Amino acid sequence: MFSKNQNVFVPIPRIWRIFIIIFIFIWEIIPSVFSYLATLKSEDNLLGHNLYILLIIFFFFCTQILKTIPLVVNKFGGLKTGWLHPFILPNLVGLATGILKNPGSLLIPFIMWFNPTPFFFDYPLFAGWSQQDILAVYLKESYLNFFSIIATYIGFILTKIQPIKIKFYPPRQLKPKIIIVFVIALAIGFYLLQLQGGITESISNIGKGRFRALENLRHFTAIIGLTPYVFILWYLFRNKIIAKWYFWVMLLLSCTLQFIIIGSRGGTVFPLVVLTISWILINKKIPIIRIIALGLTILVLIGLLGEIRKSSWSTTDGRADFSALMEFNISESLQTAQEDIQSRPNSTLGIFGYVPNRVNHLWGETYVGVVTFFVPRFIWKDKPRGVGAYAGAMIWGGRDNAKNYTAASIPASAVAEAYWNFSFPGVFIAFFIFGSYLRWLANFFQKYSNYGLVKIFYIITIFSLNGPSSTSIVPYIQQVIFIILLGIILGVLRPFSKQKVSNLNYNSFR
Repeated sequence: MFSKNQNVFVPIPRIWRIFIIIFIFIWEIIPSVFSYLATLKSEDNLLGHNLYILLIIFFFFCTQILKTIPLVVNKFGGLKTGWLHPFILPNLVGLATGILKNPGSLLIPFIMWFNPTPFFFDYPLFAGWSQQDILAVYLKESYLNFFSIIATYIGFILTKIQPIKIKFYPPRQLKPKIIIVFVIALAIGFYLLQLQGGITESISNIGKGRFRALENLRHFTAIIGLTPYVFILWYLFRNKIIAKWYFWVMLLLSCTLQFIIIGSRGGTVFPLVVLTISWILINKKIPIIRIIALGLTILVLIGLLGEIRKSSWSTTDGRADFSALMEFNISESLQTAQEDIQSRPNSTLGIFGYVPNRVNHLWGETYVGVVTFFVPRFIWKDKPRGVGAYAGAMIWGGRDNAKNYTAASIPASAVAEAYWNFSFPGVFIAFFIFGSYLRWLANFFQKYSNYGLVKIFYIITIFSLNGPSSTSIVPYIQQVIFIILLGIILGVLRPFSKQKVSNLNYNSFR
């Protein structure tokens, strides 16, 4: 069991801290600041709005500095920092993802030094708006992002909630139970495929709209979506299982079902990321080469699977075309992935620009689905959806509400959702609660980090719960419930047992 003085978040060597901080300043902060400064000197029609741009630079710079604080210090809020700290790992993954999306971004600091390019303030919904109005929206986004981080840190530092006491037990009959869970998930997968009319029809239907294709099957698809984590938990309990061929066959098959049935590319590749972080937790070191290889593999898969999913839009009969598998080209797949990721629409600026003058506040409507996630839609047909659906209907579609809206969801940030619901106080409250939960999570992990069930709970939380957004909270709650049920099935959690943890061998919990 970990001692209280041991850093369970995996310590970061000083040289790596220095390197990451320098990288953030040179490749993240300086290019953006140079771009904003070039805008000040631009001869375009922005010269009359220098104060707006200076304020945007100020809040952007302060936000980036705040994000680096946990990297600079050895302790934050009284807790030791490390690679797996809840304020460090997500930011590092974000940096790595940005490079994978656009490897050419590594040259930006050198380009900006010799030829700084003015920032292009533009947004599809702002056509015909004055430059002052557009800059005011960008400024609102900048200071609300800054404000949200302040609220998160305050919640993290001030929260003194101690972890609840939980009794963990060694798993019982681990291998047969995991195989049974996998077989059940596989049977559900075949059942869903049969309902859809086969693999091709399933992907074709999803390509036309995931919400409509899976509207009445959410509880089944949730089981499919969570199945890969069964095998990651298996690895956390029995580390040597990673060398067995059948482990990889079942894991990769369960990942494949994510795309075939749910149409989720993220669900297909994300378990591999979780498995990598699990390896880091166990081995207490960072496999740089493996992480780079995994990142490139993920980017290729995103491009390849994206081509298959979009093929149903271009074929005459609306059926998915699997020829992309036969005509696989790694460079084209990488380019497709980059273009697809960069071209995704976002509603964040639209919300800041339209609310409250053109669209009213929602007063918590998008959060209703969070507290009623367990109610199936065939019982409550008009149950509110997440912020992406509301944005698609009301911000982009010009509707008065999102009732009966089944078209595409256009995502927005957690900051934008909190603001749309409860204005400025909503941003502080939402992110204060988020920071408080992260502190409880860190305390909980520090106390119970020896247990495989807690490890996977922690990893999934810091990756899945990327903010107080309804679109991330609902699937996160489903994941937590699944983990708890899985813990009970495997005998790790025994609600009705009277055996005490102190009498057990801790080595058997791995």
